[in-house]
Amino acid sequence: KNVPIPAYGMPNIRIQDNGRQLVIISAQLLDSGDYSCQANNAAGDDRLQFNVVVMVPPEIESGPTEIAEIVNSRTVLQCETSGQPTPTVTWSKDQKPFPATGLRHRMLPSGSLEFMIVRLEDDGVYKCTASNPAGNASQTIEFKVQIPAKILNKGQTAIRVSEGQPLLLTCEVEGSPKPTIYWLKYRQYVETDARMKVMENGSLYIAKSDRGDSG
Repeated sequence: KNVPIPAYGMPNIRIQDNGRQLVIISAQLLDSGDYSCQANNAAGDDRLQFNVVVMVPPEIESGPTEIAEIVNSRTVLQCETSGQPTPTVTWSKDQKPFPATGLRHRMLPSGSLEFMIVRLEDDGVYKCTASNPAGNASQTIEFKVQIPAKILNKGQTAIRVSEGQPLLLTCEVEGSPKPTIYWLKYRQYVETDARMKVMENGSLYIAKSDRGDSG
């Protein structure tokens, strides 16, 4: 704006060497702009112009480093950046480059990564990297995709066993994280003991059936 810079009174600017040097101490973003040096005498004048761009290294706004979402949901992995010039954002998944756009995901203008429909294969460790000529910054996010618990063997539910015989009730399940299996009888939790116990695979084993086990 052709505003004269005074030789004194500006704490971060020094004019040295009889006006031949202008020194900006600890340059800030606001110091960016066009500067000109003008010389004149009785015979005429001349001018030299400089364009100063103060660069600021990228910063990534602190956000969650671990996210869990249910399959088929929508989610956003945050990567809000700042810097000058505007940083370029790239993503990687499990230490391999991850494309900015795909059938079910896209990178937002802010740099964050949006998943429109989450699938199990989206599970992994993601890293966003923001770069500009002044430097770079990165942030890692662990993305865990969850699958609701589902019981698979719903076909056979009526079981007959002779009194005194062993009985094994199986409950095949799937889900992520691995579901915890509970057994109930008449809406009350089954209490395990030496005769009745829950196996490692979740099956209920009754060593010696009696009439009280009916239900």
